[in-house]
Amino acid sequence: MIRRNLSVFVIATLFGLTAYVAVLGLNAAITAIGL
Repeated sequence: MIRRNLSVFVIATLFGLTAYVAVLGLNAAITAIGL
């Protein structure tokens, strides 16, 4: 049970990091286009 919860937590963390990096990349792209 604990292992399953840990797995879900890891997947959620990876998803969050991926979304965070995507937002940073999108923001950088918009800034580059703006310049």
